[in-house]
Parts: sequence; structure tokens; C-alpha cells
Amino acid sequence: MILFLATLVIAQNNNLLAGEVFSPGQEDESVEELQNKLEELSFFSVSQTGLYGEETRRAVERFQAAADLRPDGIAGPETLNAIDRALNSIDISQREELKIYTHNVDVIYLQYKLSQLGYLATEPTGLFRNQTQSAVKEFQTDHGIDSDGIVGRSTWQALEEEFDQLGDATYDTDDIEEDIEDDTEEAVAEAEDQKETTEQTAEVNVDEMEIIRSGDSGEAVAELQENLIAIGLYPLSADGDFGHQTEMAVRQFQEMSGLDVDGVVGPATWEELLTDEEGEEKSSTYQVRSGDSLWTIANRFDASVNDIRAANNINGDTIRAGQSITIPGNGDSNINQQSVEALSWSQVNRLFPRNSTATVTDVQTGLSFRIKRLYGTNHADVEPLTAQDTNVMRRIYGGSWSWDRRAVVVNINGRLIAGSINGVPHGGQSINNNNFNGHFCLHFEGSRTHGNNRVDSEHQNMVNRSASQNWPLYRN
Repeated sequence: MILFLATLVIAQNNNLLAGEVFSPGQEDESVEELQNKLEELSFFSVSQTGLYGEETRRAVERFQAAADLRPDGIAGPETLNAIDRALNSIDISQREELKIYTHNVDVIYLQYKLSQLGYLATEPTGLFRNQTQSAVKEFQTDHGIDSDGIVGRSTWQALEEEFDQLGDATYDTDDIEEDIEDDTEEAVAEAEDQKETTEQTAEVNVDEMEIIRSGDSGEAVAELQENLIAIGLYPLSADGDFGHQTEMAVRQFQEMSGLDVDGVVGPATWEELLTDEEGEEKSSTYQVRSGDSLWTIANRFDASVNDIRAANNINGDTIRAGQSITIPGNGDSNINQQSVEALSWSQVNRLFPRNSTATVTDVQTGLSFRIKRLYGTNHADVEPLTAQDTNVMRRIYGGSWSWDRRAVVVNINGRLIAGSINGVPHGGQSINNNNFNGHFCLHFEGSRTHGNNRVDSEHQNMVNRSASQNWPLYRN
């Protein structure tokens, strides 16, 4: 493989100040050093100013999301250490084995190295997916290592050795330009061959896919979760464990796809998820939801942030809820967006009678849980269906109950309806083993409180926020 690196930047400063916390508004040389490191990792693309402004905050947030850290945009010791780990060589024994679907800072380091060595032409995502696996296999083949796509000790050693050799190498500018031209032609030919091979092997035999259900674990579960992430129904990382949230996402997908809703992923569900139509790659549109960023959208659809920027003429990172953006590489015929309905309380009252169940999804976090309607005349008084559902609801509220209103989407028999909840157990209950001592309130358009018989403006604001959403769903 011809390496066509015209320049090679090696981090000379090993550590940012470990005890320092960088936050918006700060301005000094250490912020510029932080920006330099983020730029080297392809997370920061504007001029280094030394001012911790909005662009820096978003860059830190994107890095944190890629490193599987809390994406709060504040660079504290944990984030700073992760940045240095993503840039610098350390004892190989401290690098964990990486394989498909791993999501952590070591994957950022791996992707950074592969990119510098010319094997990976994308910015780091922190998520070990098919493109990274292909690059690893190519590197392993070139270095006489078993090309299993798993990064163990031997692969780490070879990466470090080659990277060290590149750091010591000198290049003649004319030779580099010639290599770039030759390698570009070679890369085009290789890309065409790879595309042809991919098209020939794209057909999926869903009958051979493993039937999986709650309690299972392994690569098939991780693949399922990746597909659910791609269509916006699963808000967590693909950990390969078929838990409660995975089952909720499967049930939502089955409901919205007209399948039997049993939470079991068999041939019919696999086919709906995996079967792609043949033909040229097209673009599709996605409507931005509250809490989205270019980074999370790129990860959800396995696309490049820069490609999304280019397709939508976006210069920075600012996007807004409700904005329609083009996702390169996803066929229009494969993605369908189902609008969230703003139904009046009188309509919902008929659709959602007492003792019936529904699925609630929090707009901001994407987490879902099941509910049962208890009673209520001015609005729905509901309970989490099980203790697991209560745990999800508590997580949505950050670990403690609150009267704060939250925008939610309520799936009632396949219809997505805008709603608003508060999060404090109160009053009566009918389910005694769900770890929720009482019920909570679920409001819809025009619903009123029980106490003063008035429309609650905060609930209505959340209902309107939910009604602005379009939810993506792949259909074949």
C-alpha cells in the first residue's frame, strides 16, 4: 500500500493539565493547546483562538460522545485524560482488545492511527464498525497478521512500530505529490472493485439469522442494536446484551412496521431491518430532533459528519430541532418518517381507555418505557408497567423524581401521539410490584389538571415540542 501522507503531525505535549477544568468563556494558552489536540483528532476544524467558545464546546461534546463519556461540553480531568490517551502511545498491555461494536476512547486512538497511516479515510467516531474493521483487516494483511479484524497485542504492536517509523521518516515534496497522484488512481480502482464485490454479496439470507429475545447476548444482539440505533429507536450503545431497552425498541419497531409485536427478533423482523433494495446509493432526509447533534446523527446513520455538512451546506455544527437535513448514502425508498400527531385529549381519551397499555418515549433522551392507564378524566393518570419500566423512567429524570414536564411521544396501538409527563409518584395505584408508589400524569393537547381544572401551559409547551418531531423508520 502506498502511503500518501504529505504531512504527519505528532503530539509533542503529552498531557494537558490533569487537574484543570476547561469550560465556556475561558481564554488562555492552555485552551489553545486543547483546541490543537482536538484538531489533530479531527474534532475541531476552525481557527485556534485560545477562547473556549461555542465551537470548542461542541468539539469537546463530540469527542466525549465518541469516547463514551458524558457529553456535557466541559473538559474536566476525565475528558482531558481521554484526549491524551487518544493521541499518545502507551504501554500496549494497557490497550484493551478491540473488535466490532466496541465503543471507547481506545477505538478513537485506533482510528486516529489508521487514518494517519492511510488505511481509514474518515474522522474518528469511537465506535468500531464495519469500516474500521475493514481497515484493520487490510492493515493486518499488509503486516502478515491473521486478518480477523480484532485488534489484539500483535496488531497494536505493529501499529505502534509503523507509526514510529513514519515519525522518523523524511519525504521529498515532489515524490509525495507523485505518490498522491498514483495512489489516487489506485484508490479509485480499488473502490470500484470493492463496490462491485459489496453489491454481489449484499443479499441477506434472513432465514439463517439467529432468533434472539430478551436475555440473549452476543454479536447478533449487537447487530440488532446497531440497526435499531440507525433508525433512531435505540438510544444507547450497542453492548450486545438484549435487555429491557432493547426489547422496548424491538416492540416499537414491530408495531410501526405492522409486524407481530412479541419482542422476539425472528426472520420477519430481521428482514424488515436488514433487507436493502438493490440499486444506486441515494440520499434521504432526516428531521432533526431535540438533543440531536451532527455527531449523533452521523453515528446513527453510519455517515461522515463532513459529508453531512457538505450535503447540507453547513459550515459549523449548528442545527435546530425540526430542520430537515440530507443524509448521504441512504436511499429515499428505505427510510420513512412517521409524524407525531397532536391529538386532542378527547380523542386520546377514546383511543387510550383505562387498563390499556402504551409505550412512552422521552424526546430528549430517546429512552422508552411501558405504561398502563389507571384512571383520569382531565388527563391520563398512568403507571409504569413493571419495575424495569420504572428504572427507565427514573433514568430519564436523572436518577431522582421531579415535577418537571418532559416532552414525550406516546405509541398507542401504532399511532405516535404528542404528550407531556411529570415525574413524581403520587396518589393511587393498581400495580404494586413496579417500585413506583402511586401514578404520574400524562397530558395531551388541551388536557387539564385535576386540581384547578385548567390547562397547564408548561405541559402544553412540551406537547407542542413533541408534535414538532418526525421519527425515522426504515421500510423496504
